[in-house]
Amino acid sequence: MKKVALVATLGVALSGCATVIKGGDQSINISTPPTTGAMCVLSNIEGNWTVISPGSVTVEKSKEDAAIHCTKRGWQDAAANIPSGVQGWTLGNIILGGSVEYPHSFQVPMRPIAGYVAPPSPAVSGSGSLLFGITGLAITRASTAAVGMSDAHGVWIESITPSSPADAAGLKPGDVIQSFDGRPVNSFDDLGTDIAGTGPGTSMTFGVWRNYQVITLTAVVSGHI
Repeated sequence: MKKVALVATLGVALSGCATVIKGGDQSINISTPPTTGAMCVLSNIEGNWTVISPGSVTVEKSKEDAAIHCTKRGWQDAAANIPSGVQGWTLGNIILGGSVEYPHSFQVPMRPIAGYVAPPSPAVSGSGSLLFGITGLAITRASTAAVGMSDAHGVWIESITPSSPADAAGLKPGDVIQSFDGRPVNSFDDLGTDIAGTGPGTSMTFGVWRNYQVITLTAVVSGHI
């Protein structure tokens, strides 16, 4: 009789283990001292997520650690593992009771690149360049996976200047500019050259990856710097 009761109790515990291991979301506050504005990609067996530091990102819990990789122009890439704490007791690889929890705050220290000279910001660089109002980074394989793109091309927008043509067009930090007037965008320098060659008052069309789909936005450049 005691053996039956033990099996029944174990069965109840096992029935809830799936929600303990995989179920539930959690918010993590990410910072990158001593700098801000880094793009960080978090990954675990459940998926990938992006956040701009300092910021909060909601991830799906896992009993596995989460990897984090942060990138910013002028700073060395930084990576770390966010530990997954398992509270409760286990039988083999099965969690019985308790909960899976990541730290609610996590720091990824970053180091500046010695001798780095920042390009003009927020203007797009180039001869006869135009005031457009963005800073950005070329897409990498890690950031491509995080935003759900199938190929690694485009420019990830790091910041938008308020009241700029980019702001008026509806571009947002975290967007990926994939095309300019129907032509593929492969680097931030290429995008700057394309914009710099556009006369004041001319409309520009951007193919933008946002929320797992491509949208089209139109901007009008106001004038030369």
